[in-house]
Amino acid sequence: MGYAQLMNESSELVLNTGTANQQQNTSVTSDSNGNVYAVWESWDGSNLDYEIKAKFTDSLGNALVAEFTVNTTTNEDQRYPKIKYSNQGFVFVTWMGIGTNGDWDVYGKVFDTSGNVLVGETILHADLTGNQKFPNLASTPNGDLILVWQNNTQVSGTRYISNTSSFSANFQIDSSGVAQLVPVVAGLTNNGFTVVWQETDTLNDSEIKGQVFDSSNGTSSSIINISNNSTFQQISPAVSSDTLGNVYVVWTDKGSDGSNEGIYLSVLSQTLGSQGQNNKRINKTTSGFQNFPSIATSVNGITVVSWNSFNQDASYDGIYSRVLDNNHNIQTNETRLNSTTDFFQSFSALSLLGDEGPLYALWQSGMKDSTNTQDGDEYGIVWRSFDLEDITHPDIACKAFTLTLGPDSTATLIADSLNNGTFDANGFTLSVDPGSFTLSDTGSNNVILTAIDPSGNKSTCVSQVIVQFITPEVLSYDGIKDNFCANETFNFRINTQGYWAADNQFTIQLSDENGIFTNPVVLGVVTDTSFNSLTIPAEIVSSSQYRIRVLSSNSGTTGPESGNFTLHAQPTVAVGGNFIIENGQSITVPVEITGESTVNFSLAGELLSGTSASTSVSLTPSSSGVFSVSNVYNEFCQGTSSGNIEVTFDPSPCLSNVNILEVSHYGLIKSSDVIVSIGTVNDITTYQAENSITLNPGFSTNTTKPFKAEIQNCIEE
Repeated sequence: MGYAQLMNESSELVLNTGTANQQQNTSVTSDSNGNVYAVWESWDGSNLDYEIKAKFTDSLGNALVAEFTVNTTTNEDQRYPKIKYSNQGFVFVTWMGIGTNGDWDVYGKVFDTSGNVLVGETILHADLTGNQKFPNLASTPNGDLILVWQNNTQVSGTRYISNTSSFSANFQIDSSGVAQLVPVVAGLTNNGFTVVWQETDTLNDSEIKGQVFDSSNGTSSSIINISNNSTFQQISPAVSSDTLGNVYVVWTDKGSDGSNEGIYLSVLSQTLGSQGQNNKRINKTTSGFQNFPSIATSVNGITVVSWNSFNQDASYDGIYSRVLDNNHNIQTNETRLNSTTDFFQSFSALSLLGDEGPLYALWQSGMKDSTNTQDGDEYGIVWRSFDLEDITHPDIACKAFTLTLGPDSTATLIADSLNNGTFDANGFTLSVDPGSFTLSDTGSNNVILTAIDPSGNKSTCVSQVIVQFITPEVLSYDGIKDNFCANETFNFRINTQGYWAADNQFTIQLSDENGIFTNPVVLGVVTDTSFNSLTIPAEIVSSSQYRIRVLSSNSGTTGPESGNFTLHAQPTVAVGGNFIIENGQSITVPVEITGESTVNFSLAGELLSGTSASTSVSLTPSSSGVFSVSNVYNEFCQGTSSGNIEVTFDPSPCLSNVNILEVSHYGLIKSSDVIVSIGTVNDITTYQAENSITLNPGFSTNTTKPFKAEIQNCIEE
């Protein structure tokens, strides 16, 4: 048999081991491992009274703890048990029993998951007068158990504090002056709880009321009329909650569905305010009686409601159900939980472990005084499990987003840009509507974000998308230092805003030495704004007023001019001359120096310096040879050099014919015949020749020091 929202159903199992007489009024809970804990009342044919039985199973119905008796007090009836698992790893069982004074008392007992007693049988109420009946319980996120019961005609309760294994003082629902009957309770995310009950006034009209309590058991709301229907009577409530702040209340309505009794539900906030689903009919089939609902809700709000439906399965009562998704939408199908349809299938109990199950459903099956039943004698407890189809809608969350149009004045919105933590356990895909924008959409736009999971469950939210067009603009530059040298290479980046066309080019210009761009020098043409390598021109005038700017070809945009920076020309040193000297003699070398401040350089093994005003430098060569200038620099830049000098260590030999062509020279020059000179003398100099000395045009003395020309015999030294 297919179940639409319920599927993968197990076979029906008879849970009770003891089958004699009646096994009825069951309750069920489960833990995160899928283990199932069940209780019911069992008629003891020997003592002629009811006792409380329990059994713990795994997710397949296999016994983990065999059937055992819960109650210690055995005189008189022990009835209407309820059980709840705490996330602290224990189960709490409560029930009502006739005490020694002949009145009904409410009991509690705590077991571990192996069936060992942790807290023995305890009377839960301080008021020992009158009847305390119909207990119910719920757990809170901190592991506490909230227990409520009907105290004569009012509702009382207590909290079992899990970390101290103790009970709080009894609390009481606000008095309304009328009968408060059959209470139920649901825990809340703040460790408070909501109590719901059937309230019957002096005219015997019944409505479903509720009140909220905080984590200290104090009231945090007034009494709320949940059913809010004075035309018909509302009875037998059940309640559940999720971790999203919702409370689900279901009840039997005697007449609103047009045919006897029907099942109605409201979804409320934790303060019992409306969540948009009020007095919604759950049963689709309206003929006959639909009554005694049970409810179970997953942490994310998937909810299953079951109830007795008379004669819909063609044989007395059957158990029918309907599912709500996490958006509180009632699903289409009404599903029968029982496969066996003979006799009565009644009074179901549910436990839902997750959004997709498993759902554990228990009910009593059979007929009084019959042995032709599922357990072989009157009523027995039937166990069945189901999975749920994925009907959980994605938990969607939107955020605002600013979208910038591209260079073609259009843009496509990526759906994930609006996603603000959307979640679905089975995954999801996102889409947006609209998804494309043009210049006409500039400004605020409402965009629908849709999340769809693999099962087709869909959620939407609306996000505000601001569409903007940013005009392409050059904003600033990186990489400009305070000082550069001529011919220096550096990294330069352009900071921009907006989108640029693919064919856009950026032209990087350097001003003149006065910071003017009338005739700029182009340092480079680039197509991207990342760091690009540029080189300062080699031929520049030193100045502290240089600037850079950038032009774009796409929009004709001219970027801002940079701040002033200094370019330094490279220093230069030029030398020349031949020098015939004695070893250890100093020479004066003529120089031409350009550059700022002091220029340093090396020549003939010596570190020298000078300024642009210098015309010569003095040095004492340590050897003869041809020497060039090297390592030219000043405080800003490395420089260049040209020319060289030739130094000859001369022991004053007598040469036959001497032609002096050098631009500059000095010292003693001898000849055994003639000397002809067109050179320039720049230090103490003596020409000695035996026959003649000729000073041709071009000869000059560039010194105030003595120059001699002597005709005499040449004597070797």
